[in-house]
Amino acid sequence: MKVLIIGSGFMGTSLALKLKQKNSEASVSCIEQNPLAKAEVDQSDIYDETYHEFNEVSDSYDAVIVCTNIAEVKNNVEKCQEKFSSSTLITDISSTKKHISTLINEGYVSSHPICGSEQSGPTTANADVFDGARVVVVGHDAERVINFWQSLGCSIFEMDAKTHDKFFGYLSHLPHLMAFAFDKLTKSIPHRDDLMPESSRELLRLGKSNEDLWNEIFKDNKEILDESVIEFVKHLTNIKN
Repeated sequence: MKVLIIGSGFMGTSLALKLKQKNSEASVSCIEQNPLAKAEVDQSDIYDETYHEFNEVSDSYDAVIVCTNIAEVKNNVEKCQEKFSSSTLITDISSTKKHISTLINEGYVSSHPICGSEQSGPTTANADVFDGARVVVVGHDAERVINFWQSLGCSIFEMDAKTHDKFFGYLSHLPHLMAFAFDKLTKSIPHRDDLMPESSRELLRLGKSNEDLWNEIFKDNKEILDESVIEFVKHLTNIKN
C-alpha cells in the first residue's frame, strides 16, 4: 500500500508509524511545508519520501490522509481531488467538520480519530495512540474509508457533520476550553505543580495542548462552543447557589 500523509505533525507521523507497524511493506510519504518540521522528518527514517510542496508528488497513491491544521484542510482536500483519480482514497483527520461541510455534502468522506496527545510535532509521534482507537467517519458511501481505519484495528462510528460537531463541542472542545482557562487561573498559585491532585493534574495536562491548533478548533465550532459554555455556566451557578 502506498500512502501519502499531508502534514507530518504528531498525528500525521503517528499514523505513518502505525501504518508501517501494521504492514511492513507499506510505503508512506509525506508533504510538510514547515521547514523546521520537514528538517526533523528528513533526519528520521519514518517516511520513504518527504516533500515540501504538493506539486512535487506523483499521482500514484492508494490513499492520501490530510493531517494539517483545520485552516489548511479544505484547500488540501480540493487539491487532492483534482490531482488524484477516483481510485485513490482521500480523507482527513480534523476535529471539526463545519469547515468542510460543503465537500461532505458533495460526497467527500471525512474522518476523526478519537485519539491524540498534548504533545505536538513529528519527534513526539507514537504509533500506540492508534491502538484500539475509535474513529468517527462523516459522509455517505464511506466503506473504503471505514475499511482503511479498520485495517489499523480501529473501531468505527458514523455521524453526520452537524451531529459530530455538537457531540464533540460538548464532550471534547468544551473540556479543552475549560483546561486552558484552568491553566491560566492557577498559573500564579505557589507550588501548583508540586501539590496539585491527580484529578486537577489531568485537567492541567489538557491545558498544555497546542493552543494554536485548539484556537482553530474553537473558531470553527464557535456556535456550538458558545452554546455549551452558556449551559455550563448555568450549571456552575446553580451548584454555587
